[in-house]
Amino acid sequence: MNIFKRHHVYPDGYNVIEGPRHFDEEELSMIKSAKVVQSQWGLSACFFFHSGGKAYIPLSKDCEDSVEIDDILDPNYLEVVTLKRESDDSIIDRIVL
Repeated sequence: MNIFKRHHVYPDGYNVIEGPRHFDEEELSMIKSAKVVQSQWGLSACFFFHSGGKAYIPLSKDCEDSVEIDDILDPNYLEVVTLKRESDDSIIDRIVL
């Protein structure tokens, strides 16, 4: 029996399809503040909006050593990278410091 039929086969990794890019003026105008928070998959940037509410975008693994939980982030210096996994068309965003 084929050993791989008994094991989960994980899809290939993600590839960059956009970025890195800075937030545009519209995005920046929405952000009241941002800070580093712990999330289910590691560190994330939590964005608080002038209109109320918040959004979470995971941090790139490459920058997790340079920040700590509760660090305040300046959105003017953050960059966004959009990633895609070809095997299942998953698209995700990551924040790069």
